Amino acid sequence: MAQDIRQKITPQMREYTRIAKRQLWLPYLMYFQQPNFVSEVVNTDSRGFRVVYKNSNKISDFKHDRDKPTSIFVGNSAAFGVGASSDEHTIPSLLNSKDDSVWLNFGGRAFSSTQEFLLFLFYHRHFSNIDKVIVFSGVNNLILYYLSQEYSKDLGSFFFFSSFRQALKETPPLKRRIAQKILNPFYGDQIDWDNFSKKDLIKLLTERGRKSTQIKKAPSDFYSIINNHDEEKMDLLYALETDIYNWKLLSQSLNFDLYYILQPIATWTRKKLSSEEHDLFAVLDGKQQEQFQILKKNFSQDQYLWFSNQLQTICETYDVSFMDMNEKMREKPIDDEWLFVDRIHLTDSGHQLVSEIIYEEVLK
Repeated sequence: MAQDIRQKITPQMREYTRIAKRQLWLPYLMYFQQPNFVSEVVNTDSRGFRVVYKNSNKISDFKHDRDKPTSIFVGNSAAFGVGASSDEHTIPSLLNSKDDSVWLNFGGRAFSSTQEFLLFLFYHRHFSNIDKVIVFSGVNNLILYYLSQEYSKDLGSFFFFSSFRQALKETPPLKRRIAQKILNPFYGDQIDWDNFSKKDLIKLLTERGRKSTQIKKAPSDFYSIINNHDEEKMDLLYALETDIYNWKLLSQSLNFDLYYILQPIATWTRKKLSSEEHDLFAVLDGKQQEQFQILKKNFSQDQYLWFSNQLQTICETYDVSFMDMNEKMREKPIDDEWLFVDRIHLTDSGHQLVSEIIYEEVLK
């Protein structure tokens, strides 16, 4: 059965893997989708935004009737529509079939809440009549926190951060590289090799056998070491709250209606898994990618309730409309329905259900 499910879903998911390998490094945003990506499943415009459809008409490159209100669907890969069989089956395209606004897809794969906000900040000037903005998000901030060993409360983090930091490091002089190669097996990350000097080497050799506080790696001014993720998890809310506050300020300035929707997670909806979901999740659980293991181990019901309540409190503080999509989906007869291709991303049926809930609860 598991093999049959993989064969059924692999062709469309292969296109999402292919576009993910073509992400571009960009100023400030860090990365974004490949522009002008073409396939039968997923397509992007000249800026890298996923195309949408309204009344069977493709909309890309912000080319649509400017006299009509424009609404923006913001978020990470779930908003982008990973798992949809075509551009027509993403949530923004489905909203276009229900609402008078022209809905555009501002989803960025693997985006944090800050990257989501920055993307909108860079491109909102193209629209003179923004009607509504839905931020369909939340989960990536939680994943990024649990992936991190060092963390900045103010700045948060982003995917590929380790690669970015490593790429910015200058190649150390030959003598320092030799010293590191010789001494690393004994001292490892106790030493700040980027700033290791000849004086440090002499001090290390003369004080051998005794602890030396002079050579130990000092914590960054910007990042603190996470000693216990569960005990310190309030730290992950700082950047989220900043972004929600900034969204509120921008909505007041540009006069659009703002909604924050906590995206659904399969286990958070407490649905009885379909046979397809059960088999797919078993395959994913067998993989070694750290994010899959984090989703399996750390996204419990207690974690969900804490996170949802915290987000609701933040939104209430800044008078932002909040919806927990997990809670709304639980009100529907979704047991045994195949709604997820993995614990985060939705099938066409999942996208359809979410779009119907959004229309009924938010837009109607």
